[in-house]
Amino acid sequence: MKTKIIVDSTADLMPEYKSRVSVVPLTVHFGDQEYIDGITIDSQTFYEKLVESDVMPTTSQTTPAAFEEVFRQRGRYPRRSRGGGGGFLLPPLTS
Repeated sequence: MKTKIIVDSTADLMPEYKSRVSVVPLTVHFGDQEYIDGITIDSQTFYEKLVESDVMPTTSQTTPAAFEEVFRQRGRYPRRSRGGGGGFLLPPLTS
């Protein structure tokens, strides 16, 4: 079994690497507006809003439920491996 890599959207990966991992998005807030990083807002739009907005953006960490969903989609829910290796590697922003 292979080790699967899961990162949050703060990981600044080149496209050829990003296609090999699962990316779980953070939430970005500009005032009352909420965006999902990489889904409902891209980096270009983020920087445009940063220049245009009177409000500084804030972020919210990825929820445990969002990570759990990716664990399930990627093959199995994490549990202790009994020989043979495998599992998940998760280096989030807060680690």
